[in-house]
Amino acid sequence: IGVYQMELQLPDVFRHLEFGEVSITLPNIGVKIYTNGNFYLDLGWPASISDFSRSFTIQVFPFIGSGGFYFASLTGATASGLPAVQRGVFNPVIEAGIAISVGVGKTINEGILKAGLSLTAIGMFQGTYAIFTPNPNTSYSNETDTYYKFSGTLALVGRIYGEVNFAIISASFDITAYIMVNMVVEAYKAIPIYFEAGVSVR
Repeated sequence: IGVYQMELQLPDVFRHLEFGEVSITLPNIGVKIYTNGNFYLDLGWPASISDFSRSFTIQVFPFIGSGGFYFASLTGATASGLPAVQRGVFNPVIEAGIAISVGVGKTINEGILKAGLSLTAIGMFQGTYAIFTPNPNTSYSNETDTYYKFSGTLALVGRIYGEVNFAIISASFDITAYIMVNMVVEAYKAIPIYFEAGVSVR
């Protein structure tokens, strides 16, 4: 199975819009189209729990909000993370996710200078829903089953970063501190709940 993939990011001059006290950042768009008809659409899905640089963002000082989502209609041949099965296939497989970040802060993106300071509350929800269909002409060919996996994450993240880029030479720093709780609900498995806190300096 082949895939045609596109990642679209507008130039900064078009992506970052200023309307007085209001700043808007347009999201990146990701598309995957498989040769079997499956597809994946990503509209500003964040790169990580603390990195919403790909997302739609609106700032009204001192408040800042970001968000993104994805949706995919796949099969067992193109989806990842499904359990291994025999004597059947997963079809269809629906994957979706939404992420929202709200808080206080400000980012600056002015040519060679990029900088930001923020304290945000983040919520991320992702899910997979798949139907298992047995192979035809077997004694259990009418016994379909379902598989699901949903995960939710809540986090509080503080971040300060800056970058100066002169093309030939550049300098940057990034300090992030966070606390996070995550829960995963998956078919036929126990429900783990994770708590994590950390600081990273780069």
